[in-house]
Amino acid sequence: MKKNFALLIVDVQANLILAQPFQKDELIYKIQQLLKVGRSHSTDIIYVRHDDGKGSKLEKGTLGWQIYSEIAPAVDEQIIDKNYNSAFKDTSLQVYLQSRAITDLIIVGLQTEYCIDATIKAAFELGYSIHIPRQMTSTFDNDYLSAHDLIDYFETKIWDKRYASVCSFEEALEYL
Repeated sequence: MKKNFALLIVDVQANLILAQPFQKDELIYKIQQLLKVGRSHSTDIIYVRHDDGKGSKLEKGTLGWQIYSEIAPAVDEQIIDKNYNSAFKDTSLQVYLQSRAITDLIIVGLQTEYCIDATIKAAFELGYSIHIPRQMTSTFDNDYLSAHDLIDYFETKIWDKRYASVCSFEEALEYL
């Protein structure tokens, strides 16, 4: 089967980016590069946006809920709104991917141990080939681990060769 890639940008929303996740500037810069290449090759680009409910910092319709302006979607790019960690649960993502005959997903964004992890595992169970560019998910330090250690742990011990292929940034550019 011919591979058909899509770029899935998960929860890169204003409020999360303004909270300064680990290596925020590098993450935004690299997403901009993926967007540039993906758009030049007419790759499907899909944004996922989390609504955490009324009164939250990611409440639907608020400024903090909006996709971060420096990587804003083009008019023709798909936006999938979600209420759960997984981008697939109770959303139209699976139907959209099937309608476009997508086989492979490049997944980037926030937060490594929550929405990225849940989305990767759901995509794996649905039969997609998943590619995670190294250091292109981000998160925050928590009471147990630094953001750097969390990202490294998920990339090397959880995802790579189990649920996904952790690849270099340069490889991800070539897939697009």
